[in-house]
Amino acid sequence: MDTKPSKLDTSDNLCVIGRSQFVARETAAIELEYSVGQAPLAKGARLWLLADIRQIPGSFQATHPDQPGYVRASASGGQSLCVTCPGEGRPGELVRTLDLLPAVPEFLHVVEVLIGDRPLGPGDAVRFEIGGHAGWMVPRHAINAFHFWVIADRAGDWRFELSDGKYHTFIPARGDLALPSPICASISVLPGPPRRLAAVIPSSHRQGQLNPLRVRLFDKLENPCRALVGDTQGVHPVAEEDGGQSCDLVLANEGRGDTVRVKVTERTSGLTGISNPSRVESPSESAHVYWGILHGMFFNQRPLEDYFDYARNVAALDFCAGQHFTYEAALPGVWARNRETVSRAYDPGKFVTFLGVECDPGPCGHKIVLYRDTDVPPLLAEQRAAVRSGAYLERELDPDTVRCDTVEDLWRELHALGQGRAMVTAHHTADWQYHDPVLQRLAEIYSKWGTCEYPGNPLDRRPAIPPREYVQQALGIGQRLGIIAGGDTHDSRPGNQGPEPFGLDFPDGLTAVFAPSLTREAIWDALWHRRTYGTTGARILLQFEVNGVPMGGEAPWSGQSEIRIEALGTAPIRLVELIRNNEVVHRWQDSGESMSVEHHDSLPSSVPACTYYVRLTQEDGQMAWSSPVWLGQS
Repeated sequence: MDTKPSKLDTSDNLCVIGRSQFVARETAAIELEYSVGQAPLAKGARLWLLADIRQIPGSFQATHPDQPGYVRASASGGQSLCVTCPGEGRPGELVRTLDLLPAVPEFLHVVEVLIGDRPLGPGDAVRFEIGGHAGWMVPRHAINAFHFWVIADRAGDWRFELSDGKYHTFIPARGDLALPSPICASISVLPGPPRRLAAVIPSSHRQGQLNPLRVRLFDKLENPCRALVGDTQGVHPVAEEDGGQSCDLVLANEGRGDTVRVKVTERTSGLTGISNPSRVESPSESAHVYWGILHGMFFNQRPLEDYFDYARNVAALDFCAGQHFTYEAALPGVWARNRETVSRAYDPGKFVTFLGVECDPGPCGHKIVLYRDTDVPPLLAEQRAAVRSGAYLERELDPDTVRCDTVEDLWRELHALGQGRAMVTAHHTADWQYHDPVLQRLAEIYSKWGTCEYPGNPLDRRPAIPPREYVQQALGIGQRLGIIAGGDTHDSRPGNQGPEPFGLDFPDGLTAVFAPSLTREAIWDALWHRRTYGTTGARILLQFEVNGVPMGGEAPWSGQSEIRIEALGTAPIRLVELIRNNEVVHRWQDSGESMSVEHHDSLPSSVPACTYYVRLTQEDGQMAWSSPVWLGQS
């Protein structure tokens, strides 16, 4: 089967009829009209209407006119049409196909229309009515252009069928057929009125140099309404970043001592928010705290450009990486565009970007591959059946694609790039027996799926995973992994605090790094040396040392440990726990919004090694985890 788009110029058209702007999660009826171009559709032809599931809370159905999501199709010439939904009745009522990548996302709601008694000729039209009397729930995430696609099988030569129990594929009647090209039409999904104000300032600053202040207004679904930027000196009109109308912010310092927290009130909406804490640096300090996300997907309608824009201008992140799965990144033109976007979005001193990809190289679980530079070839490292057999094998790939059939192949190819040019982070789940101590340097302890620190933890990962896949299992068998947190957003919104489809119910987490400057080289070096910690999304400040060795470090073991912990919360700190060899050995409770403690710990010198890390929990439920300090044998 040739999965490249058909070359036939049919002049077909798809358009929205009537209203085309909607408010996020509004229940409404939508009408689309497909017009037949120069080439007719024969009796027995098929149309497929597609919509991206990643942003849709509801689904399509064709059996219950009085229920939400009902889709009706009618022909202008009165031709009989048979309407079905291939995903209807399946768990989640979704369809997953790789056949249309990269033009159309792989997770879809699908309506199939069979042309009955008479053909459709040039000028004929098919009207799709989505929602009926009960309506259809508009996507919860605001987007300028939410696409619908139509594929026209003009002669009835194709079937769209479930091929392996999980993926659908287009099956041709003959091997020489080319899959028809999709056409699309779009609606706009707007945010609702503002309900929350978020203010972000740098986590540390020199005296008198606390800027910029970034203020965001969000609706009840966590869609950004306005993005404002200004300074922190008193009361000022603060301009919208897109050049729009200015507004007044009332500012006040809520911090104490050498800590600054800015209370912000936006006069138009009356909304108030308090920023993260910022600590005044001493002149001798060489490392600063920077915030970012290293794991998130942009495989739906939003490209990597939108992903980085959200990271920088909405979530106010300092550094960021986003991923396709390798089976999409390896398609012609995709990797080249990603490389170009990463390079173009990099703004030294203001915003750092990294090239990355997510792969499934075998029983070890998904891995996130990060690259220090952009001059690297695409990977194809996938064990899923839909990639290793069937139509995908016939697709043209980027000629530079490096294929990896096993996790050992992946390690070998990444080592071949040269020392320190690639890094692997374990996804939110991993079989830790598959490990490369040079490449796999970080573990994602928290994401939108929950926390995978240890089985039964308060924010345990959903769905549950085997005990062998939690982070404490890796630490317990001696692996030296820095701790990070992220999002795994599936909607190109790194750092968003709202839920997403498929059980991604938790807010995005954040990774903090200690680095001397905001450059790609400095952030990479900090990640490589595990100078990191993770949070559930709050910009909690956390310092942790053992015998003068900072988090992420290693040192000899003598049996005696001098512990130093400093923390500055975004809310009162309920509990700080010192964890040694996966056991809590000391707790500090109710320390207020800040704490600074020194603690002595000892073990018999016959114990060959010791691993310490810190877990912090605030009264509002936000958490932070330090990277460990390792003492003794590797």
